[in-house]
Amino acid sequence: MNDIGLKEYHLFGHHTGASMALQIAYDQPQSTKSLTMVGAFLATLKKNKK
Repeated sequence: MNDIGLKEYHLFGHHTGASMALQIAYDQPQSTKSLTMVGAFLATLKKNKK
């Protein structure tokens, strides 16, 4: 985002785009003013115990 001249921004993502927006917010918290996720698909690295 900084490469295209955006210093601060609001992020919105739907489904897979929500995961992408979350990653951007995580990587650049100082620039993210807000994050809205709709129908987010989130994965975890933690394995389920049976």
